[in-house]
Amino acid sequence: MAFRQLMQHILPANPLREIPLSSPVFQTPNDVRKVGVTPMLQQDLNVTAIAPKLEGIDFNGHYSVIYSPYGMAGGWEMSQSPYAKGYDDIGSQRLGQNILMYAVTQ
Repeated sequence: MAFRQLMQHILPANPLREIPLSSPVFQTPNDVRKVGVTPMLQQDLNVTAIAPKLEGIDFNGHYSVIYSPYGMAGGWEMSQSPYAKGYDDIGSQRLGQNILMYAVTQ
């Protein structure tokens, strides 16, 4: 079962929604307005950088679930697969730091 389907099954009343760039998730500790993308995603989108996209499930004003439609794990490991469709290493790391900071401070 895919992640989106699983979340819909577990939390049918709380759909994943795009997290706005004004959210602290994109601002603390790193101000992330653009991120580089992997070569495979560059081919699909025909650009080298994009505004980051994260989706979340909001419970009482707090994102309890955060999901990235683009891969981030390769960037965290600094070992991208040549076929990965995700954020580049620096973008993945900066977003990961922000998600962790959000999780422990909000």
